Amino acid sequence: MAYFHRRFFCAAGCALVTLLSAPTAAEAVQTPAAAPEPVMQSLVIGVVDALESDFYASTIEPALEAIRREFPEADPQLKRMSSLTLTSDIGRLRPDLVIMPAGDFGQIFEEIGAHPIATRKTVWARSSAASVGAAFVVRADRAELSTIESLQGLRAAATTPRAIDGWLAARMALREAGFESLQFFSRVDFLSFGMPDVFETVLTGAADVGIVPACALEQAESIGLLAPGRLKVVAERTEGEIACRYSTPLYPDLIAGVLPWTPPEISRRLTLALLSRAAEPGRHAWMGTSDLRGIQTLFRELRLGPWAYLASWRPADIWRRFQWEILAGLGALLLLLLSEIRLSRLVDRRTAELRQAMKTQSELEARAAGMRERVAELERMGAVSQLCAMIAHELKQPIGSVRNYMTIIRLRLAASGDSDLEQDPVLAQALAGAEKESLRIAQIIDRVRGYAKKKRREAVRLDLRRSLATALENAKRSAEKYRARVEFVQTTAEVPLVIEGDPLEIELLMLNILKNAAAAAAEIAPEETPHVAVRLQPTAANDNNATIVFEVLDNGPAIDEKAFERMKHVSESVKEDGLGLGLAIVRHIVDEHGAKLEIERRSPHGLAVRVVFDALEGDEPVEAAPKAGAKDH
Repeated sequence: MAYFHRRFFCAAGCALVTLLSAPTAAEAVQTPAAAPEPVMQSLVIGVVDALESDFYASTIEPALEAIRREFPEADPQLKRMSSLTLTSDIGRLRPDLVIMPAGDFGQIFEEIGAHPIATRKTVWARSSAASVGAAFVVRADRAELSTIESLQGLRAAATTPRAIDGWLAARMALREAGFESLQFFSRVDFLSFGMPDVFETVLTGAADVGIVPACALEQAESIGLLAPGRLKVVAERTEGEIACRYSTPLYPDLIAGVLPWTPPEISRRLTLALLSRAAEPGRHAWMGTSDLRGIQTLFRELRLGPWAYLASWRPADIWRRFQWEILAGLGALLLLLLSEIRLSRLVDRRTAELRQAMKTQSELEARAAGMRERVAELERMGAVSQLCAMIAHELKQPIGSVRNYMTIIRLRLAASGDSDLEQDPVLAQALAGAEKESLRIAQIIDRVRGYAKKKRREAVRLDLRRSLATALENAKRSAEKYRARVEFVQTTAEVPLVIEGDPLEIELLMLNILKNAAAAAAEIAPEETPHVAVRLQPTAANDNNATIVFEVLDNGPAIDEKAFERMKHVSESVKEDGLGLGLAIVRHIVDEHGAKLEIERRSPHGLAVRVVFDALEGDEPVEAAPKAGAKDH
């Protein structure tokens, strides 16, 4: 807001400096002649009429006379302008100099960039900065009207709404008294013909109070327009700044100014023309513009001119009025938003960390549960292992006794000369089978005791075909106990399938798999024939690593996911009454021989169990292959 005053003050100061720095006549003689100025064809002067009866005679004509003397080469043209269309008039006429009331000049100061060069001082004023104001006049017989407060709510009449020596000065006085100027009077009428109409309106009672320029009452009484004493001034001020009665603060009068497009030399010569005229007694005079703070204060308080946006609620005016508050609010909102985003991200991160911690805790709990379950399984397996060792220890002597009895039977038959063994092949086969099975039981018992003592037999080269033949024969006998006959379909390679391992363990591995497949196939629905397919074949060498696949397929019932998962654990059985030892033995033997065990569910039902062995090349195995008379089933 101080910017308005600074620009006024700087412009006035520049004008004074220009005037004071003008060369004297003697200096002009000594100074070399400058380049001739271009011939000026015309000089446009824009004027806004003032509410004075002798405005042109007392002010405009003397100013034109001074300008003609300064610009003999020019033809000054006077152009009249209106306060209502001031901006458009200036844009259309593009005057070099404007003369108008201070209130109108304030309108174009910021908008167009006009610069004041002189201010008129009236004959009644002491200073050009305090030359005009307004007076509240009422009928002299209204004794109750003596203060500004007594005028509240009455009807008022004024000259024009933009007159600084009328309505605007009155509004400022009301504001200084603490009232809202636009709501102070019940009604305000603006009259086209100014002061005579205002006086007449108050005298006839059409208005209670009139707002006229200061000194207007004295002028009307001096020329006989109004009888002295019929009207009085309310809230008269006694500062004595002007030689007449007034009720409002005082402001500068007319202002002469140049426009941005006025050439600097023309501005200098116009300033000289106006300020070089000597003051004459009883006449108005042009003075250098030095103090326009009153205009600045009026415009700011009443929100006019450069401050008109303060009274507007358009977005652009709101931004201009509250830009710092809006920026501060937006800044606070941005900080709040950033804080919210930061808080949200922090919550998300903490939530993610909490979820990860809960997940880790759940995994640890699941792992701990698995470990407890594993420990329980190992304890159970340890108990079973101890039980097996005890049984094996206890069975060794009875089995030895059975073998001894079988030997005694054979010896007694031979000693008696009885030829029943030769004449009865069934008896001979039964006796031989009993001896063979008892020997096999003894070997199994020795192996179980070896497991308990953690002893292993030395591996030998063996042919898997022989192990499969023995295991398949025992499996078929075991399958005879099922009500439905289980069919075994065997596919075996014709060439030796040699690996390195323990013959008894390999036989036990194959036997367990075959027996489980036969038991599963026997549970199939009656409309299907239970069968077990057995395949023992070499595979193609891959990276010099030949393998042999032992595969057993059955058409047993479908196994659900839960039961299938239990098969992956060492000590869990799919059967309700099973101990899980069969699969445990199979896995143990597979691991001991460096083989790989694969279990898959078949569609629509059944299982496929495969054991992949590493094949050996070279000579025949230590244990011979089955005799040529053996048949595939």
